[in-house]
Amino acid sequence: MKQDLVRQKRLFLLGICWLGWAGSVQAFLTIIWPGPAGGQTGQSVWIEQAIRFSSPFGLLHSDPSATLPDNGGSFLQTSFGQDPLTFQPTNGLLMTLLQVDLAEYSTTFPFPKEVVFTGYLSGGGTVTNLFVTDGIIDGTGPETDFQTFTFSADFTGLTHVDVSSPAFSMDNLVLEVIPEPASGLLLILGGLAACGSGPWNRARRKYQNPDQPARSG
Repeated sequence: MKQDLVRQKRLFLLGICWLGWAGSVQAFLTIIWPGPAGGQTGQSVWIEQAIRFSSPFGLLHSDPSATLPDNGGSFLQTSFGQDPLTFQPTNGLLMTLLQVDLAEYSTTFPFPKEVVFTGYLSGGGTVTNLFVTDGIIDGTGPETDFQTFTFSADFTGLTHVDVSSPAFSMDNLVLEVIPEPASGLLLILGGLAACGSGPWNRARRKYQNPDQPARSG
């Protein structure tokens, strides 16, 4: 009987651990801006995989061309005056940035471009990464226009991010979002506790008083 009680407790604790893990699984996302863009189109706001992108004066959804960078598909751009670019989860969750592809705005500006990302921490304060492109851009030519940059490890637990540099191109933003525990998790745990407390109490009383019948409840 004592072994049964121990086994029940272990199963209950394993259930709690599994539910806690299932409620906090990190979701890895690669944000792309799928076409067709129709060349280059203006957007007031863009929402992709529950991540909202906006700027005070809109965004540009662009296709590769002879004058714009080429990354094999459509991508996001800001032009002059369209900064800062701000993005954040639409559901208020926190995010960690991992990497991003960046390029110059167009072949008209074949120079290294500084792109500054500022992340706002949930507990207050900010973190900043500065990336500098190589200035190589030839549109649909043979050169590699986009470069992949990796964020520092402190770009985690962010409520939102500002990109304060105008006139750049962005693609393949990789991030992770940590979901909150499911809203019903506490109810499930409470139900498990209620269901489990009866058998535990009965087994404990039976173990402590083997000559007396266990009471219900």
